[in-house]
Amino acid sequence: MGVLMASNNTIRLHLSRDSKILEDKNAAGGNITPGEILQLDEAGGFEFPSLSTARISPIFAIENIWQGKDIDGTYAVTDKVHAVHCVKGDMVWAWLTTAQTVLIGYALAATGANGYLKSAVVGVDFTVAIAAEYVATIGEPARIKVIIV
Repeated sequence: MGVLMASNNTIRLHLSRDSKILEDKNAAGGNITPGEILQLDEAGGFEFPSLSTARISPIFAIENIWQGKDIDGTYAVTDKVHAVHCVKGDMVWAWLTTAQTVLIGYALAATGANGYLKSAVVGVDFTVAIAAEYVATIGEPARIKVIIV
């Protein structure tokens, strides 16, 4: 199985051949930054997951170099968003919400309020990934390397 390995100038750190790039979807849910977790809305665009407990597919916004977007380039509502639909074992550089201390191996879930991840409450939240590094956030969200489960 082939893989894509990259440095931290891309959201896609390690993808298998089974991962799918989703291109040119509307940013229907508002401004989107690469690394945020997304779900498809009823119109086929992207929005942020609204619940931490709901089963969601691991879809993450990625940078779009053809639009001049790097990993810090936010998509506006009218921009076409590029994303990756990850599979188990893929590694991406996601966003961890504020007030979190996450150790390697911690289960992570969508916050249910934005495109960030949070430490999952086992038995309550739907685990989407595990932390591949230690990250602590206080007043600002931070990027975190995660492995899709």
